[in-house]
Amino acid sequence: MSSKFKVDTLPDFKKTNLIAIVPLLLEVIAHIEIYKRFDLASFIYSGLIALTVGLVLSVVCSLFPKIVNIVLSFVFAGVMTVYFIAQVIYLSVFGVFMSLFTAMNVGTDALQFREMFTKAITNNLGNIIFMLLPIVAMIVLTVLKITDYTRPVWKATVIRLGGAAACYLLFCLTLLPSKKEDMGAYDLYRNEYSDEEGVEILGMLVYMRHDVAETIHYKTGIDFGKKDPGEFVAVKFTPTPTPTPSPTSTPSPTPTPEPTRAPQHTPTNTPLPTDTPTPTPTPIDRSPQVLNIDFKAIASEESDKELKFVDDYFAAEIPSNKNEFTGMFKGYNLIFITAEAWSPLAVSEEVTPTLYKMIHSCFDFTNFYNPLWYTSTVDGEFAGISGLLPEGKHNGRRCSMTLDDLDTKEDESAAADAKKTNNAMPYALGNVFKRNGYKTYAYHNHTFDYYQRNAILSCFGYDTYRGMNGGTIDGVTSRDYALKITKMWPQSDLEMMQNSVSEYLEEWKKTGQPFHTYYMTVSGHTNYTVKGNSMVARHFDEMADLPYSDILKGYIAANYELELAINSLIAQLTEAGALEKTVIVINADHYPYGLESAAENDNLPSNTYFSEFYGHEVDMNYEVYKNHLVIWNAAMEDTFVIDKTACPVDIVPTLLNLFGIEFDSRLLMGRDILSDYPGFVIFKGTYKYMTDTFTRHKDKKVIVQQRTDAPVSDDEVSMWLNETANRYKVSRIIIDKDYFSKIMQLIP
Repeated sequence: MSSKFKVDTLPDFKKTNLIAIVPLLLEVIAHIEIYKRFDLASFIYSGLIALTVGLVLSVVCSLFPKIVNIVLSFVFAGVMTVYFIAQVIYLSVFGVFMSLFTAMNVGTDALQFREMFTKAITNNLGNIIFMLLPIVAMIVLTVLKITDYTRPVWKATVIRLGGAAACYLLFCLTLLPSKKEDMGAYDLYRNEYSDEEGVEILGMLVYMRHDVAETIHYKTGIDFGKKDPGEFVAVKFTPTPTPTPSPTSTPSPTPTPEPTRAPQHTPTNTPLPTDTPTPTPTPIDRSPQVLNIDFKAIASEESDKELKFVDDYFAAEIPSNKNEFTGMFKGYNLIFITAEAWSPLAVSEEVTPTLYKMIHSCFDFTNFYNPLWYTSTVDGEFAGISGLLPEGKHNGRRCSMTLDDLDTKEDESAAADAKKTNNAMPYALGNVFKRNGYKTYAYHNHTFDYYQRNAILSCFGYDTYRGMNGGTIDGVTSRDYALKITKMWPQSDLEMMQNSVSEYLEEWKKTGQPFHTYYMTVSGHTNYTVKGNSMVARHFDEMADLPYSDILKGYIAANYELELAINSLIAQLTEAGALEKTVIVINADHYPYGLESAAENDNLPSNTYFSEFYGHEVDMNYEVYKNHLVIWNAAMEDTFVIDKTACPVDIVPTLLNLFGIEFDSRLLMGRDILSDYPGFVIFKGTYKYMTDTFTRHKDKKVIVQQRTDAPVSDDEVSMWLNETANRYKVSRIIIDKDYFSKIMQLIP
């Protein structure tokens, strides 16, 4: 029996299908290309998973007649090869990993980036050839008839399946030592997966599995197993009152009428002066920004483990407090602009004087950061107008599932039914301002349903939304609602303002009802060449004398269109008499990663153009994310310099406080920047964060960098790491499980 076993099986293994090791080879090559290094210790997890997948595929590709096995082998190998190559190319262009959600929803708009992708492919040609080697080897071995595609004896199949099971079991065992680590390999695989750390530690195949599962869940609602958030561990600290920033008088960026002054004269009979009573200063209300919600009681009645985790988190969370700025803009209009790839590199007193003065007037935020999360633009705008952390690829989960098939104004009943399934997003700016009596509008000068923005913005409370080629009004999507905009790439921010502002200003003049308007711009989009960017072509000659390389000049030229758009907006508000009763907010969606990609595509260090602009070696871990935040009102004469560390999720609570809107600050992942709550920024993934005193990130080891002279204890580092993990988990559960719907009746 033993001799027969050897005779029957050994030839099969000598001529086995190379598909068994193609996943392993692709993982090795991709790891080297992406991270520029390879060591066995960091590859143990992805290597074992790759072997598991390869052995299973070798079985699948041996169950059928020879020709079918050949076809299946090359289909599997081809799909994996294309997927790995696409990830490397996409990462080099956008700085994030591609998701199926992105690929399915970008569609023909990807043609807008053809020059970028063409250049990226050219510059990664060596990497692409390297990654094609496994499938080329399969072809050669097949032609030489070295690979055997015939159905093997059943014992060989059992042995292969046993090998796959053994590899997966060994993988699971190797995870166990990291079970108690702060968001280690165990937690990444079993519970809270994060793309950045997940690909580096667990490999591309695990990312692919998560991506496919999330996409299916997003499209069908089918859940592939509940995630275990683990035991909730409360973070305890005491906010320390921060001194009120000293105001400095700053000229307004636009001319404003001087108030009429009382006549100056001295009466003939001057009465004797009398003592004027000293007014008693009104005490500042510094009570917590909370509502009467008993989260402990809610948690005690919750059976779902994930929802209970959120209840426990909110019950223990420290709220922010009211302050001297509470309600100062009550009843004002609000215009919120998410500016595409905007950064300090695009702003100067000489080239963009209006934006420059707005940044340094009213509230001057000196430590604001725009992290790059998972899917670039859609994450940046989501964080800025929702106050939640992006949870991955599907921040608009269920919001963007509801209106896809509606393209006629007649389908009113379908729209009404669809709206019932939307996630509850009570603190998305459109919803909260609409509840407080505002008319809500949104505009975008690129394709209206890109990233399914039409459905998401409707879910976020914007009753009127117009973009290029279509829009959504009162929940009904139609191409008849399109914004008038010239088709080019990218489109003009100035033209968007010229063709949209009158819509809400005319309504405001007729009714006096305050408005909240949201804009998503596109003129500053990469790439920054005359050939590939219409805004660069439009303004490049105006930037010819700037002392920078052509790519930097191109970036500044593209963003100059935003300066012109803001000038147009202010002029129209002034003419309508609405300027002094309107607050303008400008927040970037992300840092200009196109400059990083441009450098890498030219085989230069990724920080080349940032360092050129700043005049020193720029840190790509943190410094590159430092940005501006504008909160500006023309009637505000004083400027308050705000040094606190902050990021986009802090904008919503800051605005709600400034507009005097009652809210529960515990329900948001950010905090009012003007309050006494400590500054805190969470970057992509679960290892990187920043406080007012230090930063922390993890590469091959934990790195803590001091930002001030204040001592930092290990307990403080661990505390904020735990808070980072909690906020990511809570945001994911809120989005994925529609948490807010169960407490909507408690939110005014």
